[in-house]
Amino acid sequence: MVREVVQGAGEGDWRGFRDFYSLGGLESALDMQWGVGVLLGEMSIEAKRDALVEELAPFEDHFERFAYIVDRAKSNAPLPEEYKIDAFLIEGCLSRLWVYPEFKDGKCYFHTDSDAAITKGTSTLLCDLYSEESPEAIIALEPDFLAEVGITQHLSPNRRNGLTNVRKRIKAYAELCLKNAENQ
Repeated sequence: MVREVVQGAGEGDWRGFRDFYSLGGLESALDMQWGVGVLLGEMSIEAKRDALVEELAPFEDHFERFAYIVDRAKSNAPLPEEYKIDAFLIEGCLSRLWVYPEFKDGKCYFHTDSDAAITKGTSTLLCDLYSEESPEAIIALEPDFLAEVGITQHLSPNRRNGLTNVRKRIKAYAELCLKNAENQ
C-alpha cells in the first residue's frame, strides 16, 4: 500500500509519505525503506536536503521528531560485523557508532550503524543526505539543516560531538576520493 501512496505523491514529496507514516499506514519497515529510497533516489543533494527539512520540520515536539528519526533508521540494514571495526568507528560519542564509506562510479556511499537508536537515527540522516553524491557536492554542502529542524539543539553535547565527527569523516572521505581522482 505504501508504494501506491509514495508513487502518487511525486518525487521528493515527503508530505504524503510522512502523513501516511504518522497515521500508522506502513505495513513494515521494508515499506518505509522502499519509500525513502524512492524519494531520495534521483534528487540533487540540495533537493535531498530540502526534502529532509520538509520531512522533519512539521514535528513541533522534539520527542516526536526523534521518535520518527529512530523509526526511520530502523529500516536500514545493520552494518555487517566485518565493518564494525575501529577504522570505521566515530570518535567523540559515548555510544559506538560506525560509518562505512564506499566509492563507486564517481559517487560516495555511506552506511552507518550504532548501538544507540538515536545515534543511528541522526547519523542515518547524514548518510542518506550524502550517499550517491559526488565528492565535490559532499564537500560543498554543510548539514546546517539539522539545526533548522531542531535536531542539534536537542542532542546531548556528546551526541552533538559525535554527529559533528560523522560530518567530518564524510567530508574527509570525499576529499580523499577527490584527491585520488585528481592523481589518476
